[in-house]
Amino acid sequence: MPGTPHPRPHVLLGAYALAGVPDPGGWYAALDDDGLDGIEHPVDPDDVAALATVAAALPARWSLMPTTVAATARRATADRSYGLASDDEAGRREAVEGVARVLDAAGRLADDGRRVVAVELQSAPGPGTGSAAALERSLVELAAVAPAGLPLVVEHCDAPRPWGVAEKGFLPLEDEIEAVGRAARATGHPLHVGLNWGRSAIEGRSAATPVEHARAAAGAGLLASAMLSGAAGVAGRWGGPWDDAHVPPHGPDPALPGPHESMLGPDEVRAFLAACGPVPVVGAKVTTRPLDASPAQRLAVARATVAVVHAALADVEPAWSAGVREVPQGV
Repeated sequence: MPGTPHPRPHVLLGAYALAGVPDPGGWYAALDDDGLDGIEHPVDPDDVAALATVAAALPARWSLMPTTVAATARRATADRSYGLASDDEAGRREAVEGVARVLDAAGRLADDGRRVVAVELQSAPGPGTGSAAALERSLVELAAVAPAGLPLVVEHCDAPRPWGVAEKGFLPLEDEIEAVGRAARATGHPLHVGLNWGRSAIEGRSAATPVEHARAAAGAGLLASAMLSGAAGVAGRWGGPWDDAHVPPHGPDPALPGPHESMLGPDEVRAFLAACGPVPVVGAKVTTRPLDASPAQRLAVARATVAVVHAALADVEPAWSAGVREVPQGV
């Protein structure tokens, strides 16, 4: 309804990609001063106990969004039968059982007073060995064991396209939207889609693709998170063209890369968030170069990136009230 205030989004940082270890040198206290609300952090289904250690290092008010992306990508690369979207029943069941352990760990954190805004899942293994139908079955099964009210967010990773080898090659966004929508209607559980600017740009080889993806997911009423990583169509300090290297956005702060190194800048951030509309999670996942950058240099990149996100939100949030969507805010 026009004029209705929307909940302020949680601003998260995928700090693990930048820092390597949780809270190096007291980062979190510094970032808390900058208006950060929490972190996205990887969790291995075979080592869910590590999640509690990470949570213990966070400021008390911070939220946590566990993601299975690193473990899923590693396993799916080695075994194309593995994943929530796998048409191989044994591989699908193994993935479901692993994610169920993650959900149990997230529920225990919530019971202990830690805010968990969502758990991010991925649609491995992709076309050819995976399908929307298999992903839907997995989501229905996971909704039955997830803590009540805990959103499950299928994070879109790049899908195969005709012009090159995919970085991850999981399901196309339209298949994820279909599976998530069907499972949400069948279960009534908060099931959603999440986007990462860089992965969508890598998939489409264009800065226009993230906006197209945002409009599609938001138009389906399923978009719950908008994460920001940059991308580059040319080789540079972050690797080869279109590598999924978590390049920071370019911007006015000298800690950030230049426009020739990152296609993602303040204008692109604003356009993406405007297309997303009101979502409960907005954040960034970035890393830095050189690889041996000092903790102070890495913290400077983190703070500059968070500042870009906040500046863009200040520009787009007034328009969000014209299209409010009710999205669960976590447990």
